[in-house]
Amino acid sequence: MIFNLIRTTALYRLKAETSKTYGGYAWWIVEPLLELSVYYLLFKIILNRGGDDYISFLFCGILTWKWLAQVIKVSSNAIVANKGLVLNFSTKKIVYPLIDITVYTIRFLVIFMPTVLVIGVIYKSTNLLYLFPSLVSELILISGVGIFLSSIVPFLPDMIKLIPVGLRVLFYPSGIIFDVNTLSPSIKSWVLLNPIVGMVGNFRFAAMGKGQFNWHNFLLVIFIGTVFALLGLRILNNNDKKYGKMGF
Repeated sequence: MIFNLIRTTALYRLKAETSKTYGGYAWWIVEPLLELSVYYLLFKIILNRGGDDYISFLFCGILTWKWLAQVIKVSSNAIVANKGLVLNFSTKKIVYPLIDITVYTIRFLVIFMPTVLVIGVIYKSTNLLYLFPSLVSELILISGVGIFLSSIVPFLPDMIKLIPVGLRVLFYPSGIIFDVNTLSPSIKSWVLLNPIVGMVGNFRFAAMGKGQFNWHNFLLVIFIGTVFALLGLRILNNNDKKYGKMGF
């Protein structure tokens, strides 16, 4: 029943979202293309950085990051944003972040999969099967973090203002717009502590066939996501009735 509720609501939201603009589904691809254009102009054209394959490198990074950032930002506020439903219905609160996660995952896959397949053909990549573990690891990570944040934001509403700032700060040292291998060894060793760097690198390995798949990072990302998910589920279950009595 919960699965059907999540699926039906997510599909309805996707349809409603696209009907609000003239561009409809086209905006799903136009938005990351505009962002790619800005960084390409800055780093490749103006600063002459990035190399010959910078467009593919950048597009893989931006799409992977946008999936992470959008899911975390929206799902973290899921319970508060649906306070009318939370206050009047006894639905399990886990449903609300899962709907957001489903919506933005569908959006991501609709854009990402065709794009990566095209990049894979261009680079004659034989590693496209590695997309599956890459997708699984990121989905577990962003779901876990999103569920955890959604469970605590009702108690700490000011976090809604801090989460976008934190994501923007995290964006720059995550290897989205630059190759971490171009950094000095001392700086690179610190940057590699960020698990998002290896996660994005795994997507680029699958699409572009460069480097190698980082299985250590794959397991680490899954572990982190699982821990956050279990913590979030525990908080949600322990406070299920309390959310319905909060004024937000």
